[in-house]
Amino acid sequence: ADAAFIMEPDWVAALQNLEGLRQRLEGEGALSSKPMTINAGVSQTCVAFSERHRLIVCGGKDNLIRVWNPFIADPATNVTKLAGHHGRIIALKILERHHIMLSASVDKCIRLWDLRTMKVVQKVQDQNVYSPVDRITCLA
Repeated sequence: ADAAFIMEPDWVAALQNLEGLRQRLEGEGALSSKPMTINAGVSQTCVAFSERHRLIVCGGKDNLIRVWNPFIADPATNVTKLAGHHGRIIALKILERHHIMLSASVDKCIRLWDLRTMKVVQKVQDQNVYSPVDRITCLA
């Protein structure tokens, strides 16, 4: 199933979904006694996960998307950073069936990423100016 969390979601539901993922991973015996953590060094504003691709993705104030594979124990190799946005990442959505991740940023850009190659396959930039808020606020 597709799962995504936007910048201002129902955080209780979002955390319950992550707890469900943790329980599924634990059930497969994939977790060690250490907690699953990503030390990004900057606040993360959105998160999404893919059961099919076994990935957790998060985006933050540093304009980067971090793709984390919780099945790789080595912290030096289990996180891939995706760059390209010129503003804070505000929303992530994974379309598992199509192997695509969508990311939105305050730079009014939506990027489509191929989860198999971790490369941008399409970029949509909104050039219009809106009032009073001139930014993308969510992905549905």
